[in-house]
Formats: sequence, C-alpha cells, structure tokens
Amino acid sequence: MSLLLDHPDLLAGYIRGDRSALEAIYFEYVDEVTRLVRRGFVYDRSKVVRVSGIGEESTQCDLVQETFVRAFSETARKGYDGRSPFRPYLLRIAKNLMIDRLRKLGREVPESELNLSGNAGEIPAFLGKDTPLLPENPAEQAHFKRQQATTEAFVATLPEPKRAFFDLRYRQGLSQQQVAKHLGATRRKVRTLEKQLRRELKKSLKFKRLWP
Repeated sequence: MSLLLDHPDLLAGYIRGDRSALEAIYFEYVDEVTRLVRRGFVYDRSKVVRVSGIGEESTQCDLVQETFVRAFSETARKGYDGRSPFRPYLLRIAKNLMIDRLRKLGREVPESELNLSGNAGEIPAFLGKDTPLLPENPAEQAHFKRQQATTEAFVATLPEPKRAFFDLRYRQGLSQQQVAKHLGATRRKVRTLEKQLRRELKKSLKFKRLWP
C-alpha cells in the first residue's frame, strides 16, 4: 500500500500543502525516517559506501524535522510526480540531508565516490530521477514489508470503533478534527484514541521484533 497513490484526495492535499494532509503524512512516515537517520544507510554503485547513522538524539530529531520541512516545501510538493511511491521520495531527502551534513562536518567520502553533482542540500538536485542513491536496500524493504503485514494483522484484530478510527485517520488521511466530526466525538477523545492505538501498535511491532 502506498499512502498517496492509494488516496488521491490525500495526494491532492499534499500538493496543495493542506495541513491535514501534511499531518497525516508526517505520522505515517516519521518512525521510518527516524530509523533511517539513526541507523544510516549503504550507497552502492561502483563502490560501496556506508553513511553512518546519527547517535545523538537531539541531532537525530533536528534532521528528521528538517526532512519533513524539505518534503513539505513548495518545491518538493510541486516536484513530486504523483505516480511513484512517496516513501522512497521522502527517504531520499533524508539520505541526502545526511550526506550534506557529513560534508559540512568534513567527514564524508569524496563527492566523486558518491557520484553526486551539485549541492546535496538543494532539493532540485537530489529529487531528480537520476539520483544515484538507492531508495532502499533489500533488508530494509523486507523489514518494511513485515511491518506492513504486522500492522494489517493488528488492525484486523481491533474492535469496530477503533478500526473505523484507523481507517479515517491513517488510510483516508483525515485530520483529527475531521475524524471527530465523522465519529461524533470530541477532538480530545480522538487524540486519546490515537495515542492508545499508536501505543498498542508499537507493542505489537516490538513483540515481533519489528520496532523501530
């Protein structure tokens, strides 16, 4: 399932920059972006290069937030073609920000080895179709698919009210206020339910050793 490709209204909201759409995208992908930033990634073209993860929690947080700031910018929203999966598009932004950070610190591999042109911090350069960064490695893809399968199994066990909430909030990408209106509930109740679901899902993923 691809969040934006499966939900045209959410895709249109993202391109417009609607707050509810951006919020839904943030909550859908923030844990994955955080995991990438913490663990790092491998670039493999003619030579394997390891880009190390970031250990300091505050720096992790800053880079994760910067990823979404970039992804939600007008340039990135208008640059997204609406046909390719959004997840690799978003993770590519995080990867290039990590490379850009290493360049500034002076600890990165030479640009010639990374085969990147221009400044990796410039959105048009690193969102192009010809970027040499791999969207994912096979291990990360397999991990993500197991997470998806576990999440779907978790949702299937939920009682109807929680399943309805999950569908409205995460599959349809509605805002908390819109969900509250659909369910005839207060926004405070919706926030509480969202926290409960996220806590329960996290527990389920941890049990399967799929968190983060």
